[in-house]
Amino acid sequence: MRTLKKLTLRMANLDCRSDLESYQKSLYQAFCEYPASRFEGMWQVYSEQQQIVTNVAYSGQCILFAEYANELIGALSINMDMTHQLQAEMMGFTIPNKNPTTAEVLVLFSTKTMVGRDLVVAKLIESAQTILHQHGIKHLWATCRKKHLRGYLSLGFSNRNTVIFNGEERFLLALNL
Repeated sequence: MRTLKKLTLRMANLDCRSDLESYQKSLYQAFCEYPASRFEGMWQVYSEQQQIVTNVAYSGQCILFAEYANELIGALSINMDMTHQLQAEMMGFTIPNKNPTTAEVLVLFSTKTMVGRDLVVAKLIESAQTILHQHGIKHLWATCRKKHLRGYLSLGFSNRNTVIFNGEERFLLALNL
């Protein structure tokens, strides 16, 4: 008899050093194929340690892990603290509605597209919506590169604006929950 492994979603414990390090290393693995200059002003890339650290403080973040076979294969990081400069603002966007019912996606990635019949990024967004509703969040902002625009649009986001950040076109996206 074969046991099927399944996708597990859980909240990261940001007070737990191993969760934070696992997230930073997985983030690095997901984006290490790109030059560090692509992320200047947004993330700190530590190639020797194989870690990426966001410039937005972890104290204001809610991070949801997607795990498969005891391995972190994806994550969704949401900035719940709209009182400080947002990652989207670091890229040059202006966010019109910064209030307690608004949050910002900092990172959405998956190193596996599917686990069984589950689309990993869709499961992360779906699971996060429950958490966001519990916090009274009604509107979510995100940014992406052109390569990922269609994927975000298929998740329900709408395109609101475009800027050039570090020589590359970036899109400001919105999702009403």
